Amino acid sequence: MIEARDKLRSKKSLIFAPIISGLIFGLLLLFLSIVMIMKNRNSLDNFRFSLQKEGLSPKTITSYLKAIEYYIQQYDDSFACKDLLAYKGYLTTRYKPKTVNLRIQAINRYLTFRGLSDRRLKSVKLQGKSFLENVISDADYRFLKKR
Repeated sequence: MIEARDKLRSKKSLIFAPIISGLIFGLLLLFLSIVMIMKNRNSLDNFRFSLQKEGLSPKTITSYLKAIEYYIQQYDDSFACKDLLAYKGYLTTRYKPKTVNLRIQAINRYLTFRGLSDRRLKSVKLQGKSFLENVISDADYRFLKKR
């Protein structure tokens, strides 16, 4: 009778062991996520203070912080070169070059703030307008001259 009860207990413990270890693992991941969020929040608050000390306008600071927060949401706190280049690629496929350059500037300022200046991104080239667009043709010139 005692042997049967011990076998039943060992079967129950075998059934619940993976569930308990999964719960513990899940709680550990949740705890680490909260720690990372708090670390990022402190880092962003320090970055905001640094930008305010430099005298940047509130709108610029807000824009920079939104760009950094979006990056962190997509790529965690990894500022690996491959992630930064992937982010730049994402930006170039969705936004105009001026917007891309503003977001890259925000990332670069944050990288410098974090001591990661060697990972700065290059801005994208802006397509300049051709000056020949506003020039009239030779035939138009002769026509207007005759009038």
